Amino acid sequence: MILKINFDASFMPNSKISGISVIIKNEGDKLILKSSKRVLCKNSNEAELRALNKAIGYINDRQLKNLLPKKCHIKIYGDSQAVIEISKKQKKMKGVEISLMRSFINGLKVLNKNNDVLFSWIGRKNNAEADREARAALSK
Repeated sequence: MILKINFDASFMPNSKISGISVIIKNEGDKLILKSSKRVLCKNSNEAELRALNKAIGYINDRQLKNLLPKKCHIKIYGDSQAVIEISKKQKKMKGVEISLMRSFINGLKVLNKNNDVLFSWIGRKNNAEADREARAALSK
């Protein structure tokens, strides 16, 4: 099974409120999950990381419950170069809450163990659907 994941965040520095979104589709471009919500974050990198962490948690949880098969080919797309790079290297990111980083790295290890995962940076224009959802979450 091939899964395509797009994630994004929209950060408002004055209020520290972010809208995060995750969109997961299968190889036929059929929607599996579209989720967005408002969260408090220290900075835009943390917001982007929270969005990706939500996607990773969703996949890992569904595979643990046998609702999704293991050994999927997962393509993860985001428009934050910093988050894509730390994901590829499974490294920590400065300025991000330590508990979020632990959760992210642990979830990432499980995801990579059970699947073939590819992280790719894409421009905002190519991440438009996730961007729209993240912005819409700010107005909720």
